[in-house]
Amino acid sequence: MRKHQILANPTHPLAIDAGKSTAVLLEKMQGPTQRNENHRRRHPRERGGPLLTRNTMDSRVRGNDVNFEKAQRGISLRSRAVIANARFLAALGMTVPRLFWLVRFFRRRNLLRLISLLILLEASSLVAADMPVAFVRHGDQVEVSIGGKPFTSYYFNPDTPKPFLYPLRSSSGIIVTRGYPMVKDIPGESRDHPHHRAMFFTHGDINGVDFWGEAQFTEKAPVHVAGKTYTSSEELPKGRTVFTKLEEAKDGRDSGTLRAVFSLLGPNGQVMGSETQEYIFRGDAKTRTIDCAFTITADHGTPLKMGDTKEGTFAIRVVRNLQEPAVKMLNSSGAVGEKSIWGKRADWVDYSGVVGGERLGIAIFDSPHNIKHPTYWHARGYGLFAVNPFGEHDFYNDPKRDGSVTIAVGDSLTLRYRVLIHDGDAGEAKVAEAYTRYAEGK
Repeated sequence: MRKHQILANPTHPLAIDAGKSTAVLLEKMQGPTQRNENHRRRHPRERGGPLLTRNTMDSRVRGNDVNFEKAQRGISLRSRAVIANARFLAALGMTVPRLFWLVRFFRRRNLLRLISLLILLEASSLVAADMPVAFVRHGDQVEVSIGGKPFTSYYFNPDTPKPFLYPLRSSSGIIVTRGYPMVKDIPGESRDHPHHRAMFFTHGDINGVDFWGEAQFTEKAPVHVAGKTYTSSEELPKGRTVFTKLEEAKDGRDSGTLRAVFSLLGPNGQVMGSETQEYIFRGDAKTRTIDCAFTITADHGTPLKMGDTKEGTFAIRVVRNLQEPAVKMLNSSGAVGEKSIWGKRADWVDYSGVVGGERLGIAIFDSPHNIKHPTYWHARGYGLFAVNPFGEHDFYNDPKRDGSVTIAVGDSLTLRYRVLIHDGDAGEAKVAEAYTRYAEGK
């Protein structure tokens, strides 16, 4: 069946779904008998009955819902098709006067195909509309739901070395992040790198203090994962990112914002600086999106040097089915696999595979406004998916290279990223196009 035939058929499921909200004003659609008779005299060409005019609708209808079933009585077949199409416009929130002006305009000009195409495009955008986001706080965590379904939780217990989000879920509810070390008894999960807490932001060298690693875990290098050996940077004293306050927890009909402030504590408990984490959550029928902004401020009397180390900085630790050999790692240049992506610069990187019987993926976008854009990627096949703009001497294997950045006293550094959890692989989800929209500020 052709698209315009589907839209013109008032009994088609697509038309019925869009028109469910239009059945409440049944009695308001029929004018008095005398008015109908006067209309016929004024418009003898209308053989099937009165055409509902803009003035009539202004006086009879309050709101956007229109009962098309009664309006179809006595109207020509083509008019009925246009009315069926107008169901979609009503569902999309078009005002009644403008709606009926469109009906008359297109009916007179025999442009049913054009309006059908326009309505199809509008209906598809309605399906992709953002869902409401809600927050519920329980002590030192905030639960995040999108469209009434659990999405993630934000943990910021001061006893934990750093804040993190766990777990991340797809639009259908499939968990895409590793559970360890928060949950230690998930069958088949690897237990390497216990400081990889689902989704987090920290760096492995701030003024010679390691905020990436965690003092409670004593994992000695080199680390062997999936038959490969990975070395760590030099051992540094460990710091902690400690919760200070939740500045904002604002949910809404199409997005929600969390913003929290933390203190950067050195190994002796001294405050070195502050960090603000902000997350904006969105979701629709096929995607989940997190816009992330991390601001480090040198507000305690000393500059903060973000040292050159590969141990950082914004990271997601993915589930087993998004690890090699099952995963497809792809970057914005078309490179595939860890060997071609690790330490290289790119606008975005995407991990995709089959998880829970569904093909899905995760992408991270680097903001064009970030330092050193396009950024470097600390992206590993064993499941670490990280952005790191500082670790140049590791990425280039050049000990003389220095990728460090120093934040002067009173200044701050903000890094912005977008996380996109999508159906299908990067091509099917049009990740490249999604990045273009992100880069344009959309």
